[in-house]
Amino acid sequence: MNPRILVDCHTHTAFSFDSTTPLEQMCRQALRLGISVYVVTDHCDHCADTADQEPACLEFDKSRAWEDTEEAFLGVSAWKEAHPDFPVKVLNGIELGQPLQDLPVAEQILARPYDMVIGSLHSISGHPDFYYLNYREMSKVEIDRLLSAYFEEMLRTVVWGKFDTLAHITYPFRYLVEQGVPFSLSSFDDRIDEVLRALAQSGKALEVNTSGLRQKIGQTLPPEKYLKRFRELGGEFVTIGSDAHRVEDVGSGIKEGYHILQKAGFSKLTYFEKRRPVLIKL
Repeated sequence: MNPRILVDCHTHTAFSFDSTTPLEQMCRQALRLGISVYVVTDHCDHCADTADQEPACLEFDKSRAWEDTEEAFLGVSAWKEAHPDFPVKVLNGIELGQPLQDLPVAEQILARPYDMVIGSLHSISGHPDFYYLNYREMSKVEIDRLLSAYFEEMLRTVVWGKFDTLAHITYPFRYLVEQGVPFSLSSFDDRIDEVLRALAQSGKALEVNTSGLRQKIGQTLPPEKYLKRFRELGGEFVTIGSDAHRVEDVGSGIKEGYHILQKAGFSKLTYFEKRRPVLIKL
């Protein structure tokens, strides 16, 4: 690994509903940590069919999706213009959540000239974000049905394909761990394999999200097993991101993530600039 080239491709600022940290502070922290490429990917979650179920949805009214993401895009653009000599390459991205649940809005948003688009799934239609679910009150059958629907929607999102990298594909499982609910991730191997195969065939990137390394789940999202499988299926592009919402989490787990990717068989890492992949050696 070349320690001079560190990238963090998944971060959030106060432009996201779930962060209060100004962009300036996040960028300055990236500089202090020696990060060379820092991608701002503030949330755009449509929260389709969940506005009366999920309190956080009230923070970013679905009807304001365009205005809110416009504010974020223009805010990052303005910061970059005001800091033309900033030593870190700051890129303007977005985390587009649940795009299939409101395709007209999603595709309108994607008309903006982003550097990088993260595709993600935090909830399935008709349900709150997995973060808000109480798994202790659910039967194993209910949990299995919910997770099966999650991977089905994820596969359809990959087929849609208007993103650059697919984020934290094992997202729901960190909340099962946090609530102490037993589960078998391997029981979903076939479902995950379908997603990884479609992703590899589409030429899209898979994200290794390092947030799990600082959480109770104690592993990247997805873990090394699935990164290795993506490589076996012909996956070429992988991105890495801390999913930081706070200054102290910028770059968290990135170096460890590099090592995990190398163990999984990757020799190069990807970030996107003007929606085009840029490869660097691990």
